[in-house]
Amino acid sequence: MTKTSYQIFSLWAVSDTEFGGLSFTSQEVGVVLAISGFGLLLFQATIYPPIERKLGPIKICRLSALTVITGLFIMQNQAVSQEQRGAANGIAMTAMSIFKAIGPAGGGAM
Repeated sequence: MTKTSYQIFSLWAVSDTEFGGLSFTSQEVGVVLAISGFGLLLFQATIYPPIERKLGPIKICRLSALTVITGLFIMQNQAVSQEQRGAANGIAMTAMSIFKAIGPAGGGAM
């Protein structure tokens, strides 16, 4: 998880259930983040290196990007009401297309 994901998770976890949160205490959020951090450490130290050697860094990045984009679409669709989903998806696709056009040019200039 990125730093921003941790911050968003913490806000969601301490929110009341009536607002879609988990109603966790700050201590419970700390325990969840500690456990997930330890799991990430174990994954990066034991499981990731052999997979990276077998597949290579480019294929791993491509596979990771697929799950990230799917997760972002799910979060976006849960963040807006049913009536606003089309507009929100349109704005997101437009922004993504702009950055896909700018990215190669920026990378080439570097």
